[in-house]
Amino acid sequence: MRSTPLGEYLGRVEASASSGGVRATRLRDHPDHPVGRHTHERPHLCVVLRSRYVTGAGAAAHGVEEVPAEPGSVLFHPAGTTHADRFLEPGGRFLALDVEPGCIGMEEAPPRSIQLTDPQALLLSLRIEEELAADGSTPAPGLPDLATELFSLAAQDGEARSEPGWLPRAEEALRDSIRGGIGLSELARALGIHPVTLTRGFRRYRGAVPSLYLGRLRVVRAIEILESSPDARLSEVALEAGFADQAHLTRRFREAIGVPPGRWRHRRR
Repeated sequence: MRSTPLGEYLGRVEASASSGGVRATRLRDHPDHPVGRHTHERPHLCVVLRSRYVTGAGAAAHGVEEVPAEPGSVLFHPAGTTHADRFLEPGGRFLALDVEPGCIGMEEAPPRSIQLTDPQALLLSLRIEEELAADGSTPAPGLPDLATELFSLAAQDGEARSEPGWLPRAEEALRDSIRGGIGLSELARALGIHPVTLTRGFRRYRGAVPSLYLGRLRVVRAIEILESSPDARLSEVALEAGFADQAHLTRRFREAIGVPPGRWRHRRR
């Protein structure tokens, strides 16, 4: 069984960058060449960028042999993770992120493999991808700060804490209201709680107030549309994702990812 040291992954490297002890690597795989069982020496994050993917990491905890991950999934694996993985379709791509010991705080990293649920995890991952140099020769000074924020989300998702029972229902309501929107008072009333309780709970457990969380969901929805409908007009993407117009989409997309949606789509073709 193969052991993969820091920064080494099984797949064809398309781009990579490193800074401050953090390395980001984008790789391509193929469904005809599944990756056999191997062990990662360091904790790392894997972001599924394109095509459906399955992994054996964390599968035993769910009583299955493989755990599925759709495009856009962000997976954290602790040091010593042993697994096999594969893409189910041609053209699979993923982003791998790992760190030198001690370069960013990893003390609170979860001890098990998890899939991050906060939409901010995907947005941070895509911003990290924008830091990659085409030939790996250009420094990426933003990597350490972005990696710190992303690994902190992994620690937050991995905490064994008692979240309020209304929180999953609130998240589902926000997802259902991406196009039309929902006011804070209306959402609180539907959940049977006070608006202050709603705001404080979201800030504590999701790191953002409901309106900001909804904005992140809208950017993620825009990304999904751009991936699935590469020829769609940006004005149509904006409306479908719940933005007021194309300018609103462009502004929020650039804030989240670092580039406007048109340029982001062009780079991924």
